[in-house]
Amino acid sequence: MTASRLKLDAPNYKYKGLFMSQAVPHDSILDLVLDHCYSSPDATAIVVGDDVVTYQELRNKIYKVSAYIQGRGVAIGSVIAIIQNNIGDALASMLGCLHAGCIYCPIDPFMPSAKIQRTLAVANVEFVLSEQGLPYIWKINDPEFVHYKELPTPASCAALTQRYHPLAYIMFTSGSTGDPKGVAIGHANLIEIFKGWDAVYQLKKLKRHLQSPASPLTCLLVTGFVGFVPEP
Repeated sequence: MTASRLKLDAPNYKYKGLFMSQAVPHDSILDLVLDHCYSSPDATAIVVGDDVVTYQELRNKIYKVSAYIQGRGVAIGSVIAIIQNNIGDALASMLGCLHAGCIYCPIDPFMPSAKIQRTLAVANVEFVLSEQGLPYIWKINDPEFVHYKELPTPASCAALTQRYHPLAYIMFTSGSTGDPKGVAIGHANLIEIFKGWDAVYQLKKLKRHLQSPASPLTCLLVTGFVGFVPEP
């Protein structure tokens, strides 16, 4: 049986018969992150092992990913898979997808190959942002794999446009009981998550935070404090 392929229809976004409310137009979680990139460019954004990334460096990485996506002519609302083990690079890939108006789909690089291939098919992925040295080997029917480290650095980002789509990312189940099933998360969802966390934990008063790679780090970067991510 062939895999069902993800289909997103405006103005509501339908996946396998389930309708998800359209987010408030141009209410982007990325804008909250970029605010700190502009206001505190030299502040540390994320620490992964011995690697320290400032908000200015993070912004440059975001622009590099977005410039590549837009340069390929990828349409707004396209799904781009992220299969990376380096959390710092994966974060830049995710935010770069959002800047380009695309939906990112994070996939565990250590899942069984059959499940990765199935997820790529179900998600209707445009292409994959990946890295070298991962156990998964590209298959003939897979979309193109592009290594993050090999993305070209744009000569200038002055004309780069920030694009928008209401959906931010799609998380898939492991597919252990059948086809992988996707759950679409919108920008409005992420903003509400941040507001809830901030109300309970008063995140803006914190300077550092130990972050699980599985949690939405994007929500915490909007506070402007340092995210420490354990090395895989």
